[in-house]
Amino acid sequence: MRRRRLLAAIGTATLGALAGCGYAPAGGEVRRTETLDLGSVDPRSSGTLFAVDYNRVVGVANGRHYVFGEDGPGFVDGADLTVVGRDASSRWGYVHPSDARALALGDGVYLLDEASRVVAVGPTEVDGDDGATETKTTERWRVPVVDPDPPLVAAGATAYVAAADGVAAVRDGGVAWRRSFEAVDTLRTLDGGLLVRTGETLVALDSAGGRRWRRSVDPGATVVVGAGRAVVAGESVVGVGPDGTAEWDLEPGGAIRGLVGTDGRVAVLGSDGTRVVAAADGTELWTGGAAVRPDAVVVGPEALYYVLGRAVGAVDGDGRRWRRGLPDDREGCCPAVGWLDGETVAFLLESGEIVWLQRKTRNRGLL
Repeated sequence: MRRRRLLAAIGTATLGALAGCGYAPAGGEVRRTETLDLGSVDPRSSGTLFAVDYNRVVGVANGRHYVFGEDGPGFVDGADLTVVGRDASSRWGYVHPSDARALALGDGVYLLDEASRVVAVGPTEVDGDDGATETKTTERWRVPVVDPDPPLVAAGATAYVAAADGVAAVRDGGVAWRRSFEAVDTLRTLDGGLLVRTGETLVALDSAGGRRWRRSVDPGATVVVGAGRAVVAGESVVGVGPDGTAEWDLEPGGAIRGLVGTDGRVAVLGSDGTRVVAAADGTELWTGGAAVRPDAVVVGPEALYYVLGRAVGAVDGDGRRWRRGLPDDREGCCPAVGWLDGETVAFLLESGEIVWLQRKTRNRGLL
């Protein structure tokens, strides 16, 4: 269904980016803000979902929305999608007539809706009234799944979802395959296939559902993916290669509180501090004494950037690099996801606002 709003009306503000030829922004300085158009309802009261990949930022707001349908304009209850570029340039929007429970990005945008269906939405080329080809946002397909439950993940044209008896792979408007598991605790995509943690077992499947490997893990293990490998944190941190063998092992000095991966780097958040390693071989990139338990983390090559409550900060091997408070008038404080963007780090907040902050202080002598 076509939305009433124009996505080009995304609100924009740039702060201090062009304050003179000799201007040198400081670390943590807000360089730019944008606001996603998340619909005609209050997204914080109706529920929101967010996802980011290499070129898209997607927000979904459940609630009541005003749309232009085939029978004319009117209100529709459901999920309002806003899809923009990572630079917040306008892309497209769509309203699906059912609330969304989960969101994943692949070749299209995939939703798990309240009607227990996996739904694929995206731009599609269609024949216009004048015979010319035009691009419209459409529902590509929807597939019912028995007792599905988040999480929902996607790789390419395939969406994977936990179901009543295990995992279902959905593509091209049908269920491509199912695999039985007693429980599905974690789903991650890996090398075109799938990682499933079920209890104390981690299983890697290929795109056809065949088993690549299987290995035991600690109860409640955390799993992230980087450099084509599974990185598993339990009592220790283990890098698992494509054949399922442990390629490297890291013994932390304290309790592991979290594991976060960004662009082939993995941050081990421990009670004794933060350690960042290369996912490919476990090489230590840097370590710091700051113990961080943030709401959202982005792992950079030289620092870790985080949001904690209404504060955003950076820590590196020497400790705290900078810390800034978000203004009190800023809508929403809780981050959904973050990413690196050149000299800045960006955080998408649950209000739909994107904030870009300077990663490190620029040297005035280089300007």
